[in-house]
Amino acid sequence: PLKTDELEALQARLSALERHASVSAPGAPKNQYDVRRDFGAKGDGNFDDTKPVQAAIDAALGAGTSVYIPRGIYRITSPLLLNIGTYDIDAALRIDSDWATLLASAPGGPNSSSQPLPNPVAMESVINITIASHLTINRLLIDGNNGTAQYGIRGFKISGAQARIEQVTVVGARSHGLLLEGCQVSYFQ
Repeated sequence: PLKTDELEALQARLSALERHASVSAPGAPKNQYDVRRDFGAKGDGNFDDTKPVQAAIDAALGAGTSVYIPRGIYRITSPLLLNIGTYDIDAALRIDSDWATLLASAPGGPNSSSQPLPNPVAMESVINITIASHLTINRLLIDGNNGTAQYGIRGFKISGAQARIEQVTVVGARSHGLLLEGCQVSYFQ
């Protein structure tokens, strides 16, 4: 679990990002899966939110709707898999946030960014995207937690003008914030 001073430091970083954000997101509409309301995520920096967030993503992929991640610190202990596997518009996925933080954390391990780099890394990436074209990820802070994750986002074969990663900040990854392989004609900001 995060210590009080560590949680306050993460919340201060989130507040700084919010001041620079040009638009604040409203709450989740009823036709959008909310990771807290619908799947039991906590977003408190201590609870392992991996399964509820992954369940929301999987449900949205199957239902053709989107995912909303409210403001908070979501502890993630294994990569969130966006295995879309097709370029078909019917498999579109949108993830919106209110500047939530996805915090990489070793399973059962420390969350502290003051800890030494894990060796080897605890996870390859916080988000792993495979074969997608109709994808939007909007307003997220991805924290690799001082190298706990090798990459913030690893994308493989993201193609098409409808693939957008907007207002996403990656900090603390051991290597790249975004590792994009075989990607083309997409929008990254």
